[in-house]
Amino acid sequence: MKKYTPEQKAQALKLLEQDGATSASVARTMGIPASTVRGWASEKAAAPSNVLSIEEMRERAQRAVEATPTAKLLRLKNHFTEKQYELLNRHATDLQALRNKALQATIQGDAVMMKATASLIAVMIHAQKHEREIYNIKPGTEHEILKLGMNRQQS
Repeated sequence: MKKYTPEQKAQALKLLEQDGATSASVARTMGIPASTVRGWASEKAAAPSNVLSIEEMRERAQRAVEATPTAKLLRLKNHFTEKQYELLNRHATDLQALRNKALQATIQGDAVMMKATASLIAVMIHAQKHEREIYNIKPGTEHEILKLGMNRQQS
């Protein structure tokens, strides 16, 4: 008699729960004798309904862990770090684009464009300063935030 893994048994029972599925159809799909699938189904039907499978217990434990204040705090911290990271990247990209325009205007000798880009850079730096205050980004901490942002835990 061949031994089957608990995963195969769980998969067969899951397939058996689908509409129109029979022991024979599940057995053909999985390459398992129909009598084995019927036996598993009988065992499951005879088992008390209040007994949880290992997978159900694992899922419940995972939900319980995710519902803890520590997990919620970690998700919030990761979200905040992600927002700081995105903000700093956007600031760098925006400023680089304006600096490139200013350099291009300087090379072309376009005084009007040079003055306009210089004004835009000053306004953008001022606006970015306020955004950084909102997200509690202190001067000199950008490198650490970017490092944290790239290495943050995925939730």
